[in-house]
Amino acid sequence: MISIIITCHRSGASVSQSHFNTVFLAQRVTLLRTLQRMVNNPSTAEDLLQETYLRVTRALSEHPVDHLEPFVFQTARNLALDSSARAPYPVAHPDGRCAVGCDAECRRAPEYGGRRRPR
Repeated sequence: MISIIITCHRSGASVSQSHFNTVFLAQRVTLLRTLQRMVNNPSTAEDLLQETYLRVTRALSEHPVDHLEPFVFQTARNLALDSSARAPYPVAHPDGRCAVGCDAECRRAPEYGGRRRPR
């Protein structure tokens, strides 16, 4: 999917864009694995990888980037963190006791890392 985006890009791309394409393709597997570890969902990780490509491409068209590789990884990391912040609670707790939509009291239970409020 990513190669389609890259090949569809204008042939008059700047040196920065062509360098980015090379860096992105060289680091694609590493980026994808990093995103998969962060979001724990292969499909979401692939979506974030594509969004990383688009965001960095947009940034390069707006201004030069001095340190391209760290910029790409930081962009991917930020997107993963944003995605995780918007994600709902897990479908089930580790023991499978609770299903989707468990109440806030359950999520605060000590056995799930939460703390109950003192009464």
